[in-house]
Amino acid sequence: MKLAAVSVTVMAIALALIWTLQRRLIYFPVAQVPSPGEGGLTRFEPVRFTTADGIELSAWFRAVPGRPPHTTVVVFNGNAGNRAHRVELADALHRHRLQVLLVDYRGYGGNEGVPSERGLAADSRAARAYVASRADVDLSRLVYFGESLGAAVAADLAAELPPAALVLRSPFTSMGDVGRHHYPFLPVRLLLRDRFATIDRIGRIGSPLLVIAGDEDRIVPFEQSRRVYDAARAAKELVVIAGADHNDFELLAGARMIDATARFIEAIGGSDPGTGRLEALSRVVQGSDPGNEMVEQQIARRGVTDPRVLDAMRTVPRDRFVPPEQASRAYDDRAVPIGRGQTISQPYVVAYMTDALRVAPGHRVLEIGTGSGYQAAILGELAREVYSIEIVPELAARASATLKALGYGHVQVRDGDGYAGWPERAPFDRIIVTAAVKTIPQPLLDQLAPGGVLVAPVGSQGQTQWITIAEKTEGGVIQRRTIAVQFVPFTRRAS
Repeated sequence: MKLAAVSVTVMAIALALIWTLQRRLIYFPVAQVPSPGEGGLTRFEPVRFTTADGIELSAWFRAVPGRPPHTTVVVFNGNAGNRAHRVELADALHRHRLQVLLVDYRGYGGNEGVPSERGLAADSRAARAYVASRADVDLSRLVYFGESLGAAVAADLAAELPPAALVLRSPFTSMGDVGRHHYPFLPVRLLLRDRFATIDRIGRIGSPLLVIAGDEDRIVPFEQSRRVYDAARAAKELVVIAGADHNDFELLAGARMIDATARFIEAIGGSDPGTGRLEALSRVVQGSDPGNEMVEQQIARRGVTDPRVLDAMRTVPRDRFVPPEQASRAYDDRAVPIGRGQTISQPYVVAYMTDALRVAPGHRVLEIGTGSGYQAAILGELAREVYSIEIVPELAARASATLKALGYGHVQVRDGDGYAGWPERAPFDRIIVTAAVKTIPQPLLDQLAPGGVLVAPVGSQGQTQWITIAEKTEGGVIQRRTIAVQFVPFTRRAS
């Protein structure tokens, strides 16, 4: 009996300590921050503004030179560090001609006060009010960027004061869910003062949404970020950074994350926001999402499981790559004619070949046979650089225009004979051929980087063609056949 009483007393004391000290387990502010002059950061303008409850906050603003309007990104930090730790992020966004405000909450970066959920909400409103007061900020081009805890802060602000776009990096469903994941033996939800329940707010937000998450995140499980994305009802996009943990550079200021953010902002902030990638995302809102149905019914069930490939297939609007008279058939489980004797391949075949390539975010990829440009767009979702060659000038011009309209500025298309590859841009980490070859052209194997992978349909017309995967090893090129297919023949220009 006494032992039970002692155990209860110890547990009560432990819970009381957790209740009292919990904010020290949530917020990890760093107070010391260099001035722009001391840290060689003169490109940033130090600014100050005051919250509704009277706390003066310090922040840094990086403007874009030239005449406005400019798109402005307000960055809401995670729970650790301060604005000085987000300089690389701000610089990377600025290279895409985006103005950036780096905000520090109360208690962070030399600011007075003690952080709390209510306090951070007041800080975010004050930051928005500040940018709204600047003559070089257009509120119709205002973007909230929240990372981790800051994603909850940004989502809370967006529900009250909608931005032009909302970017959430590694968002969690609620602080209670995160706590339960890390401390399953404690009644975390009952003890929490600050709940940051993004999952309860995200469905009320109407701004276009980009969610970025790493699938190896050990702090915010990827499943929570996916739940936030799934619960959103606005036009939305999910970008998964393969192999990335919570504090890896890829999720702090990596090229894949920055490029995805810049393309998303460009798509919603351009002169014609009703077209391009936003149009593809809006189908989710309208309750008609043929891309998702295509993935679930035609691709995932047949064994393609790479989440990055599946998300790319969901995201790219396939109907934008076929002639208008074929748009109603774009998502059918078959190849669709695109003119000049060419077709856009069956969705499953596109996904299968892309999956076989194993494209990483930093890869440089060569495609032989641009056709409609659809495969190039899928690759553009996955790789750093994509180069595509089309032998029919008319198709090359059409595909290039479509890709540009959809925001794939890192995909280059040219017309030419693909047999010779693109030696000026070689070597390539990955090469894909989208027309049937009798044998894999030697120039393409020569342009494949060591350790690289080439995927192509191999076989003659009228005979069985096989998807063939060639890997360049130290001992030579190893080829293996996988599935039988039927492609249009590889053609060359007359010499």
